[in-house]
Amino acid sequence: GQSECEYRRAFYACMFQGGCYYTPLACRSSAGEEIDCAVLCQAEPLLATCIDEQNLPPPEDYHLCPHILKSSVTTPAPTLADFLAAPSFPYTITIWTTFRGGLLS
Repeated sequence: GQSECEYRRAFYACMFQGGCYYTPLACRSSAGEEIDCAVLCQAEPLLATCIDEQNLPPPEDYHLCPHILKSSVTTPAPTLADFLAAPSFPYTITIWTTFRGGLLS
């Protein structure tokens, strides 16, 4: 059995490879309405959570929707040069405390 993400990814990959992914009104929504597959994929609640760990060549390197490549949604780690070029912001932290004096009984 596949996970829900794997199932959805396979479905959209099949539509993409079959040439139907960009065809207007080639898919049906859960309400039965005809809709573009790319639009349907972008409306998937799983879009933000499906992570495909495979490292495939660029046309196939996406998490869920074939038209949204991993490279367009991932940010590379900053380099040392990026870190050194970033501006620094000085800041001060002030803490107020109150002490109440008294005798212990």
